[in-house]
Amino acid sequence: MTKKVALVRNIIIALLFLEIIIFYGLYGIFSMINMLPFSLYVTIRNGILIALLFYLGYVLNSNAVSVAEALNEDSNNALIFGGVGIIQYDESRNITWISDLLSAMGLKIIGLKLLDWQPTLAGLFESDDIRIIDVKGKKFECYNSEETRMIFLKDITQYYSLEQDYDDGQICMAYITIDNFDETLENADESKAAQIQSTSRKVIVDWAYENGMIIRRFKSGGYMAFFNERIYKKLVEDKFSILDEFKKKSMELTSDL
Repeated sequence: MTKKVALVRNIIIALLFLEIIIFYGLYGIFSMINMLPFSLYVTIRNGILIALLFYLGYVLNSNAVSVAEALNEDSNNALIFGGVGIIQYDESRNITWISDLLSAMGLKIIGLKLLDWQPTLAGLFESDDIRIIDVKGKKFECYNSEETRMIFLKDITQYYSLEQDYDDGQICMAYITIDNFDETLENADESKAAQIQSTSRKVIVDWAYENGMIIRRFKSGGYMAFFNERIYKKLVEDKFSILDEFKKKSMELTSDL
């Protein structure tokens, strides 16, 4: 029941009570015998009306609760379907409540300090920027509503994965050259020169194929390689091990020159 309807109901009930009081007051003041039946009639009538008004209020409240419960359930389902989680925190930034989506993920963070759980969320209290955090292998975009003390988390795992795949698929190109290659061949005999060429080519080509690259030789001691961003990141993590491997092979081949 809305506040306006409740106010009207209360005013009507007050008027009905007032009418009863007035009739009994008149009966008491003037001691008029014929006023007694009217007072009893008004009392019974107004009592029935008041009871009906209270019953009407009960029915309206029951319907309102039912609608609210239905809306809350639908809203909750919508949040879960949309991959939206909510975290509520207190003035000390302790987590006091989490929504069903986060509970279903097995998070047991109620009572923990928000920033102890996710230190990167500190930025949400310094600006209105959105932060991306990792929660049990899922990526969430986070927004902080300081007025309601709620953190809203949107599951962007799929979008993040697609974006990552797009970025990792970007084409990279590299030029690979062997320092002093021609000079080394000039100082070697035919047999040694052929061995140097064969071994150096094998080391570079095998390394390229093992890492999923496309490689072509464009000059003596020079190669062009094509690969994607994902392979490049892997090479960086591996600290371009080809350099140490090639150096080792080169020293073995040129040790007796």
